[in-house]
Amino acid sequence: MSRIKANVRSGELNGRLDMIPMLTIQRTMALNALRDADAITDAKEKAAFVLGFRKQLIQMEKALLDMETAALDGKTDEAKKIYNDTIKPMKKEGHARYKG
Repeated sequence: MSRIKANVRSGELNGRLDMIPMLTIQRTMALNALRDADAITDAKEKAAFVLGFRKQLIQMEKALLDMETAALDGKTDEAKKIYNDTIKPMKKEGHARYKG
């Protein structure tokens, strides 16, 4: 995520194919974070935590792909808007809710 943030700030988004691995990195890190769910002893509470986490992760991945598509199409302003209006707040919310 920090690489994407740096690319958005610098305006170096056009055709940035190096963003592709970010989905893989983000998915791996996020799935590792599910270990926090192991501390939840109530089965229903744990299931709700995992379901909410996975659904938010999917929404984040969609937003990352939308931003990457805009960047590849040379739509830097649109890519920045997706980052600032969708990805950044979603990351903050997800970390507040799911990060141990």
